[in-house]
Amino acid sequence: TMDRADDHATRRPARGGLNDNYRPMTLARVMSGQPVPPDTAIEVVLRLLRGLAHLHRVGLSHRDIKPANVVFVERQPKLSDIGMITANMVSPSQVGTPEYMPPDGQMDATADTYALGRVLYELLAGSDLSQFPKLPEYVLGQSDAWDLAGIASVIERACAPRATDRFANADRMREALELHRLWSFDALFDARRGPRVPATPNSADPWAPVLVAALNVLPWLMGFVLLWVLLEKTL
Repeated sequence: TMDRADDHATRRPARGGLNDNYRPMTLARVMSGQPVPPDTAIEVVLRLLRGLAHLHRVGLSHRDIKPANVVFVERQPKLSDIGMITANMVSPSQVGTPEYMPPDGQMDATADTYALGRVLYELLAGSDLSQFPKLPEYVLGQSDAWDLAGIASVIERACAPRATDRFANADRMREALELHRLWSFDALFDARRGPRVPATPNSADPWAPVLVAALNVLPWLMGFVLLWVLLEKTL
């Protein structure tokens, strides 16, 4: 068993009883053959890769990753349909969904990375598979947060025909994707950076005003004591 998927009709978590119109929210229903904004598409796959990595680290493979088997639970993408999870195998197998199976039929961890590469491709390009696994040119340059040319190279490697050319596991594919996140290296050396703001005294200290007042009164008090001593001696 697993947590109940969100309601596709309401786009909200399905808590309590289910209504007659309830349909589980899957990635396939969300996509409907249309591309998804690149930043969101990559984030979805990164989250799936983090989950898939738990399987791969203990020597298991999912073997049937596809948009219809990705559900949203509390608005988080999760892998479902775990009926074909098995220990990693090195021999070809016929289980799985043909469109998301690698050409060599090797259904191990590299088949899972192949399937997620295909999912990422469809998220970015929609149902246009004419150039798969090469991303169409019109997809590139649509993000300020990611180098989409680099992301395209990750997809091509994930979907390579031979297992030895694909990512060995989910961690390797995730690391490759995150290398193409854009950041402002030049900002480290930007001459326009403002000066550091000096730290201000802690005005919340309740004893600070008392201490300042005492220091201000101290010279007057010492003068009064000295005058009193002189008068005592004179009298």
